[in-house]
Amino acid sequence: MIKSKWVLRALALTGFAILATADWNEPAPADVVGALAREATTDDALPAAVADGLNEAQLLPDSARLLRREGDLRHFVRHYVATNADGELCIIAVMAAADGGDVANAKCARPSDVRDHGLPLRLRTGDTATFAVLVPDGYESARRSDGRGQIKVTNNVVSVDASAGARLPHDVVLQPQRLGDHAIQVPVRQQGQPQEGSYQLGDSEPVAGARDRAAPP
Repeated sequence: MIKSKWVLRALALTGFAILATADWNEPAPADVVGALAREATTDDALPAAVADGLNEAQLLPDSARLLRREGDLRHFVRHYVATNADGELCIIAVMAAADGGDVANAKCARPSDVRDHGLPLRLRTGDTATFAVLVPDGYESARRSDGRGQIKVTNNVVSVDASAGARLPHDVVLQPQRLGDHAIQVPVRQQGQPQEGSYQLGDSEPVAGARDRAAPP
């Protein structure tokens, strides 16, 4: 009986050591996306309605850093990186709508998952949609699987027009700067449906903006 207790204790300690090792191997978010380590500016501030509306993501608004702006005045998109209360990395896309509101979407994952696989996100309003990937440090371009050339990685973001009628590749392959690093294949076509870890504010109609506050659907 005493021997069995010692065996159980040894198994418990082994399990604790395995869990501790797993946590120890998880990189810090800023080690995956270095922009998180820089000083915040006024441009980095998430709109309050977006931070509140995406409350299920448990975003830490002060951690947000603006990575990229793109589009025209009609469909202007901002891409942010942030962390959440679970220590995950999050990509946030905010699209300005015609009525002055915002349509937003966020997706979060463990830093190690983002480092190994990237973090894709799709945002749609009406017939306009964008597909973006939060790219870990060390990647400079993405190759389209349809042979239509390379897409430049800009400040840890690569994006593809996913609007109605746009020619979408089945996937994009992130190309590393260093030859020894692995390429990352990111599926595009099946990203149209909500996935685990994804939080959305608004869909085909803008739900939140400077005038409104809305909870996720």
